[in-house]
Amino acid sequence: MGDIVRYGSGNDAVLRFVLYDVWGKRCYWCHRPTDFNAIQIDHLLPQQAGRDRLEELKTTYGLPDDFDIHDPANLAPICIDCNGRRGKSNDEYGPVPAFLSQLDKARQRRDTVIKQVKNIGLSTKITEHLLAASTANLHDARIREAFEEHAPAIVQRLALLDEKKVDFLTMWYVDTTIEDDKPLSVGLSLNARGRATAEILEGMCRISLEDVLQERVAELERQIRKYVHADLETIEAPAGPPTAGPPVTTFIRIDIDLLDYQNTGPALEFTFHGNFEASMSASLSQCGPDGGELLELQGDTVVFGTFSFVVSWHFSADHADVDRGECVIGTWESDTHTS
Repeated sequence: MGDIVRYGSGNDAVLRFVLYDVWGKRCYWCHRPTDFNAIQIDHLLPQQAGRDRLEELKTTYGLPDDFDIHDPANLAPICIDCNGRRGKSNDEYGPVPAFLSQLDKARQRRDTVIKQVKNIGLSTKITEHLLAASTANLHDARIREAFEEHAPAIVQRLALLDEKKVDFLTMWYVDTTIEDDKPLSVGLSLNARGRATAEILEGMCRISLEDVLQERVAELERQIRKYVHADLETIEAPAGPPTAGPPVTTFIRIDIDLLDYQNTGPALEFTFHGNFEASMSASLSQCGPDGGELLELQGDTVVFGTFSFVVSWHFSADHADVDRGECVIGTWESDTHTS
């Protein structure tokens, strides 16, 4: 590898692997764990942007004049589906708060990415072989057969060094419904602790993840619509803040990224933590600037944030009899405008 770490300046395969590893082996767009072979390098501000458009975007997002579009501060791992025609397009930069959050994450990870890329460039043969194994195309039947035969020995040796290092994420999906019985599949990214928690919840307490999530997901969606309604009624319209109708959900994604439990003595407490993203719209109305004709507008909002809730099961309670705590929105960012 060269001294400069940026897209197109050296071994982009190594850069892709390091981005994948540093970003938690997830697609930054849909936030879900993804196999390495389904990961591509994405430019947050697109590399296809011309000079004038790039200057305009740098002004919009408050970026420095020397911002390098190929620097790791503008790169993130994205899955093929999200980077394809059904996902993110080159003209889609995202709402300002959400996009700035992604740029900030890339900036925070920049030094780690550069360091790891350079370390791999100076690595020994064993690192090169492990990198090759980690990035192998497992869709090839012969490669997959060899991987399944020999990889367990590597995992076992790692466990002998430190069993805490032998962990992995699995993706579970739970079908729920939201307003008007619209189906919504909730993704759960579970490590070993999360999988054990799910087994205790379902095996000891005799309550399914579907039962737990259904009520809380519906509650979360109602809270999001309530927050969106409040945001829409503070938007700047031609004659001041408007009156908003009920928000309509056009898109929503809800994922659980942490599932844990603790024994409090008389009960087991199960903690769920996750993130959400949604787009909603609503009709807006207000009197005209002169107090006369009623103006009809549409308000559109893109929001994202985090949430959590706690479920408790008392040892003296019947099976499947749990206390479901309130679903609490932790962080909230939105981009709201009229059309």
